[in-house]
Amino acid sequence: MTPAQRVAQHPALAEFCAQQVLAQMAEPLSPEQIRAALAPETENQYEAI
Repeated sequence: MTPAQRVAQHPALAEFCAQQVLAQMAEPLSPEQIRAALAPETENQYEAI
């Protein structure tokens, strides 16, 4: 199991990771980018973010 798969199984951990990434970004994501990253059809959610 990859780290991304482990994170995906724990929603609270996934949310925490996303918050950490967002906090480190120079420019915040738009609501549309966030929705696209969290969409179920996004094959690799961590890459989309």
